[in-house]
Amino acid sequence: MTDTTSATAANDTDTVTATTTTNQDQVSIYRDLLTFLQSPQRADLRLEATKAVLQCSPDRDQSLALIDHGVLKALLKVISMGGGVAANRIGNTSHKSDNTHSMIVQASINALQTLLFWTSSVQEMTNMVVDRLLECQTVPRLVELILGFPACSSNSEVQSVLSKESKQIINFSLGILANLSRTEQGALELVGTTLPEEAVYNNRKESDNAEHSQNDASMDTTRIKPTMELLLDRFVKTTPTSVADEELKEAMATLLEAPASSTSQNEWDTLWYPFDPYQHFAAILMNSTQVKAGRQFVMRIPRSAASNAEGVSVLQRLLPQMAPPASFKAITNPFRRRGISGMIRNCCLEKESAWWLLNICKIITPLLLPLAGPEELELEDKRGMDPDLWMRGPDQQRDIDISTRLHCVEAILLLCATGRANRNTLRTAKTYVILKHCDMVEESEEVSDRINECVQYLRRDEEGTAEGSSDQLAENGGLEREKSLDASSSTRIEELDVEDEIMQSTSDTSSSSVIRDYSMAPALPVSDPDKVRPIQRKVKIVGTQQQRKRNNFQDRAFEIELDDEERQLFSALQEVARELEDGLIEGYSKKKVQVRVAGGWVRDKILGLQTHDVDIALDTCTGVEFATIMKQHVESSAKQQNNDAQSKKLCGKIGVIAANPAQSKHLETATMRIFGIEVDFSNLRHETYAEDSRIPETVTGTALEDAYRRDFTMNSLYYNLSTQSIEDWTRRGLQDLLDTKVVQTPLEAYQTFHDDPLRVLRAIRFAVRYHMRLSEDLMQACQHPQIHNELHRKVSRERVGKELEGMLSGKHANPIKAMDLICSLKLAGGVFCLPDPEVNVLGSIAQDHLEDVPYRGEDEQQLAHLREHAWEEARECMKILPLVLNALKVQPDGSLNLESMEVDEAVANMTPVDTRLVYLSVILLPYRRLQYIFKNKTKNVVEYMMRDGIKFKNKDVLAMTSLTEGMDEMMQLLQRTPDTSPTSRLQAGLFLRSTKDMWVTTLVAATVAQMRKRQSIQVSWCRRAKDWYDAIVKDMDLDNCWSRKPLLNGKDLIQLLGLEKGPAVGVYTEEQSRWRLMNPKGSLDELICHLKDFQKAREFEENQAAQHISKKMHL
Repeated sequence: MTDTTSATAANDTDTVTATTTTNQDQVSIYRDLLTFLQSPQRADLRLEATKAVLQCSPDRDQSLALIDHGVLKALLKVISMGGGVAANRIGNTSHKSDNTHSMIVQASINALQTLLFWTSSVQEMTNMVVDRLLECQTVPRLVELILGFPACSSNSEVQSVLSKESKQIINFSLGILANLSRTEQGALELVGTTLPEEAVYNNRKESDNAEHSQNDASMDTTRIKPTMELLLDRFVKTTPTSVADEELKEAMATLLEAPASSTSQNEWDTLWYPFDPYQHFAAILMNSTQVKAGRQFVMRIPRSAASNAEGVSVLQRLLPQMAPPASFKAITNPFRRRGISGMIRNCCLEKESAWWLLNICKIITPLLLPLAGPEELELEDKRGMDPDLWMRGPDQQRDIDISTRLHCVEAILLLCATGRANRNTLRTAKTYVILKHCDMVEESEEVSDRINECVQYLRRDEEGTAEGSSDQLAENGGLEREKSLDASSSTRIEELDVEDEIMQSTSDTSSSSVIRDYSMAPALPVSDPDKVRPIQRKVKIVGTQQQRKRNNFQDRAFEIELDDEERQLFSALQEVARELEDGLIEGYSKKKVQVRVAGGWVRDKILGLQTHDVDIALDTCTGVEFATIMKQHVESSAKQQNNDAQSKKLCGKIGVIAANPAQSKHLETATMRIFGIEVDFSNLRHETYAEDSRIPETVTGTALEDAYRRDFTMNSLYYNLSTQSIEDWTRRGLQDLLDTKVVQTPLEAYQTFHDDPLRVLRAIRFAVRYHMRLSEDLMQACQHPQIHNELHRKVSRERVGKELEGMLSGKHANPIKAMDLICSLKLAGGVFCLPDPEVNVLGSIAQDHLEDVPYRGEDEQQLAHLREHAWEEARECMKILPLVLNALKVQPDGSLNLESMEVDEAVANMTPVDTRLVYLSVILLPYRRLQYIFKNKTKNVVEYMMRDGIKFKNKDVLAMTSLTEGMDEMMQLLQRTPDTSPTSRLQAGLFLRSTKDMWVTTLVAATVAQMRKRQSIQVSWCRRAKDWYDAIVKDMDLDNCWSRKPLLNGKDLIQLLGLEKGPAVGVYTEEQSRWRLMNPKGSLDELICHLKDFQKAREFEENQAAQHISKKMHL
């Protein structure tokens, strides 16, 4: 670049950054970004623009908007330009690696990362987005980019020739192609749609037939796009054989020691792309073979010897990739084996080619190698088995990747379903022996289930097969009949089911970046719902004055305490149910209604706790309908007793809460106050889903269906009024509540939280309140990014705030434990939302928000630390809080224990700690200095979290704001020993005047912040906080100083000092307050004297300033 360009680069790049952070129109932002991306002479602007696009982290709508405004085409040009520069720099010693070329290459990498993001969630994006990507010729452009780099003949040549940036470009490009190939359009684009007829080989065993097919192939002149062939050649030739890198070995060792489920694609990818940039071509092969054209490409024989001297199919060339590490300590790329195993599994969907796969390609050994372990086999087991499966002894290790093992087992299962002769081939190869030993140590239930299905095929008696089946045809017609196409066309139904089931799961396993879609409601986990009976416990009703025993899970009957109002309510409910059953209610048809009390009331009564709300669940009646009848019944009973006025007190108005599935409220509910009790009426429900919608349709259900749709097993209990018994339809609720003390969901936890994401917070509140633990399945679902996203976007902030309020207050609340669970489960980012733009809060850190909003108040190093460790830092602060509260002897109600202080009654009525906000102030400490720009005003991020994130009352928002603003002042006080000097009194008094009722809470939070800042949990800091509290309350008598009336009001000041009405009165009022803080025993005369002196000094300063300005103007 020229010097002029360099001099203006900083200002221009700042303009790019401002474009994405200001509140200007979105269309204008897209237009500006497009302009910067298309700057022909400014590599720095293109680089900053690609960073901005990448940082936007667009969702589906943003992706469509960016593509509509031409950003995609501009990114492709940037990619091509950077790829060309990177390719030209390889081996060109005369080419200088200046800053401009580095920026061009980096911009290309940023653009590739953007496309990788867009395509990584392609299954959740519309076909329109995929079509746009393909219309822009993304596939051929990326292929051309990859092929522009030198073709290496070995992996060692890759390491010596390709630069780090070149490897990144190749790796990202192939990753994008792999994502696009998950769709049919993308797969066909890569493979090509015109293929020769000889692509698939039928079940022919005779060698002359095989030679005939290969001769036909060599004579075929039909050509296809060379895309896959050229990429395949590089993929095969650059296979890593040995990698001499100590860091990689250590990282691989760590991953190998970790549980298989904990190893993610990103971890493997980050480790391997410097050594294997072509690794994602394996995923392309797996994805593209989901379509028939892809399988035909892989299984075909090349058309000429020139293209493949070995004369074998693509599949046969790729089988060596399945070889496991030579020893346990060796390192090989699991990405390749995962992709190739998935490709083989997909090829096994071609049933007519099963014999060719087994006998010509000999895929049995490659499939069994990832499943074979170090077990010592019996001599009989080794006979017929490939020696590669057992000769290495202890060095033989099963593949660490679950997906690879699953692909191999599914491929074997597909082969088992292709006929008896092929099953015999598998038996001869001792497939059962390998599967048996693998199943004994298999950790994955899905893999183990597939192994058991294979074993059932391989061990069953083949005699007596049904007449007319494919196996019977083989018996009668001989081997020639078995290997013909006609034989495979008579495949039994059970064999088709295997293929259909595995084909259904292909989309879930074909790409590691796809999140499984749980939009369809799962079936109940019972084989015959009509035969399910609940666990029941008879109920003995006891009065409030009677001694009640503690209920245990082993008890045959439970004791429940009912007060007079509850007895009256339940009696009226049963009367209404009987009248409905007898057809005695005018305007309503005769029907039997089972009335059950559901949910929290049952749970708390079993535990012996008081509860005030009752939820009524009805089987054959809607909540609104039953509530209307109930109201009529209560009012009619009151009239019969000549007590019309009392009827209004006994039964209130009916309120209807409409269903709102978009906000996770799936059920219409009628609410009414009866006999002083808040009662909710709703029908038992079951939820069904339309094929094209994620919004459930709620229909009337059974008690079993209703129980399984509730949030937690302990809340799925019912008290049946007619049978006077507790019903546990999930058969786990009572045990979880009374015995194992575990919070778990009736159905799969992910689906339960997907239905209503607020349940993740309810789980925490219940676990803390009832001293229970969270189940492993529930904890994993809580940490799922999709649940974080839905909690942030799908649930109203009022509901989130209400749930959080339940964790902070109440008799059994434990805010410290609750806040720790919120942070440890990575939910804090979805609870305490940050300001717009509303980007996805995934996990515990606020990285996306902090990069997209112009926050102020921290330097760059602190911001980087905050992005990485915000909520982890909050957890550490929460650990310190109990020490400070204990040191100050804070009681549960927020007051401080005064036994150690000699104080009078006036001092005893002092400001308490806000027991709710003190916990929020500590957990939000990492954000206390962050600010953001809103409508050209600087605002505090903590204020936004309180007001808009959790929707707390305005009183709480103002209190938290004053606490946040007073933190630094209190921390300065804590750095020195308290004294009663006028200066200390003034500083402390000003602090109290600014924080008012929150000053004690601020003292606690500031002490925690100071201890965390010093990385020192010492008693001396707690003692210092206690000393300052004692000094302010007792020695300085400053508590409630903000509410004390001034000695001179505004009118007095005007008369005394001759002031005019206006701002000047406020100046002297403030000076009066400051003087009184420094002179608590000063008289009125002394105050007047001070104010007059202050007035003289102020007038002198104003005259001096006026004379100075006059002189400057004269000059």
